Parts: sequence; structure tokens; C-alpha cells
Amino acid sequence: IQTIPQVGEDVFRSLKRLPGVAAGDISTRLYLRGGQDRETLILLDGMELYEPYHMKDFEGALGIVDINAIGGIDLHAGGFPVDFGDRSAGVFDMKTRNPPTEGTRTTIGLSITNATVMSQGAFAQGRGQWLLSARRGYMDIAFKLTDANDDISPRYYDVLGKVEYQLGARNAVSAHVLHAGDKLELSQDALRNSAMGRLGNGWGNSYGWLTWKAFLSPRVRARTLVSGGRISRSRSGS
Repeated sequence: IQTIPQVGEDVFRSLKRLPGVAAGDISTRLYLRGGQDRETLILLDGMELYEPYHMKDFEGALGIVDINAIGGIDLHAGGFPVDFGDRSAGVFDMKTRNPPTEGTRTTIGLSITNATVMSQGAFAQGRGQWLLSARRGYMDIAFKLTDANDDISPRYYDVLGKVEYQLGARNAVSAHVLHAGDKLELSQDALRNSAMGRLGNGWGNSYGWLTWKAFLSPRVRARTLVSGGRISRSRSGS
């Protein structure tokens, strides 16, 4: 996933070259077997994500999940089992990394589009594990430094955290938090038709969920998930 050449280090963009997948040049939205992106089920560790894109004013140019925090992807472009529900196009199932069972590992990344930091480790003699990832895009700073268009200021960030704990040999619990935010500001010259003015768009995408996995027998297991989410949008102008 990390070694596929792409712009923005985006987990959605890394799948554009797979059979049955189509996508635009700017947008990171995936169209499986000719279906719309809303017809594809998008999951992160069992939680359904709605509109999981940064920079929606630019057709959703980036996903809200940092590619460094992803440990694996299952892409079902048709023929997926019934437990995924009734989506018609496909299933895009992401799983976060498995933290190390000993010690703590922290990484810092810097690219053309964003800065990232991720820390992961274990506690309670390896029975518990945790992961925390944070990312901040600085396209607004890049525009100002290059003088490409300092009247457009897009900013975005996202934070992902999880804690897992093993309750004996047959039960495991976990807690996840995912929050992403965007802000786009257009000033006088970018609006063109206004002598004076400023326009601002804001987006918020937040999720929290608790999961209990029970392994009842070698062939039977159960998963219970309690979740909550909120998607917000705000517009302002002067």
C-alpha cells in the first residue's frame, strides 16, 4: 500500500489501478464496477464511514484515514458475503495496524502535502495495545510560499486512536476514535466577481465506537459494536 506511486500518500488513491476500480484525476472517490461511490460500503475496523474525504470542495481530494495507520485492506468488487449488507457496488474494508506487543514505537513523517506523527505500543504485559495517529495538511502554507494562489487557503487534519485489550483467551474489547476537520477560505481575488469579500467552508467528520469480540468456539464467533458519529458542514461569507 505504501510503495504504490501516488499523490498525497492517500489510502484510497493506492487502489485506483486495481481491476474493476475507476476514479477521477483529482477526486479520491472510488467507483467500483461502474457504481457511485455512495454505493460502496467503506469500513474501518468494522465501523462504517460516511463521506470519509478531506477537501470536499475539491471533489474529495484525500481520504480522512492516514495511510501509515493502515495495516491491510480487503476490497470486494462484487460477490461479497451478505454480512456486509446490501450495497450494490462493493466493499472497501480497511484494518488498522497491529501495534507491537512490547515497547513503544513512534514515527514522524513529512511530505509535500502533510506532516504526520504516529505512536503505538503495548501495556499490561502485552494484553493491551494502543495506537495514535495524527496528520495535518499544509497546502495553505504551500500556496503562500509558492505564490501559486495565496487567495485560496485549504486546511485539513485528522486524528485516529484505538485501544485494544484481551480479556482472557476468548474475549477482546477495543475502543476507537476518529475525527477529521477541514477549512477552506477564499478571499477577494479568488472570488473574482466580488469587489470585496471572503467565503469560508468548514467540514467535520467524527466517529467513536466500542467493539467486543467473543470467540465461542473454533467455528463460532460473535462481534458486538456500539457506535456514534457526526458529520457537519458550515458556510460563512462576508
